[in-house]
Amino acid sequence: MVSIVDASRRIRCPSSKIVDLILKGRLESVWKDEDLVGLAAFKVNLSELRRALPPIERQGVTKGQASKMLRVTYPTINYFIEKGLLASKRVRNPKSRQFLQAVCSDSIDRFQRKYETLGQLAYRYKRASGPLGCHLEAKGVCPCETPQGFSWYYERKGLERRLKRAGLRLPGSQ
Repeated sequence: MVSIVDASRRIRCPSSKIVDLILKGRLESVWKDEDLVGLAAFKVNLSELRRALPPIERQGVTKGQASKMLRVTYPTINYFIEKGLLASKRVRNPKSRQFLQAVCSDSIDRFQRKYETLGQLAYRYKRASGPLGCHLEAKGVCPCETPQGFSWYYERKGLERRLKRAGLRLPGSQ
């Protein structure tokens, strides 16, 4: 049992939400210390409080998850955000309730409709990304401009036709 003030600090939620849960009867084990006054006088069970708090929904994914989805490096995700190709927002982690920067899911969908990364192409054609990128560039399929050290990405418009012209076929197709 800890005071509402301590619980609010430890769980990272406003004291008003805890008081609201008490008034709605969603917290059963509330104890009042007669010697103290104010919110510090009321004590709540932390595990019960964690169960009573509504889950936090995230409208995005972490930058690490986004880099795995798009098959690019982590710094490339930051580059895409700076360039405006991906949108990020500040959300709370549902477990620790700390704030973190997340990439919006709808911006990832928009990006994938317009662009395809070299990592995604390499995965689809079951090739190593470095040699595939060099092969494509030699055949005239050039990526969008990126600074040195960032992953390559291609505009989808006409990409399939250019890949066929470069001699790439999906594994298993004749």
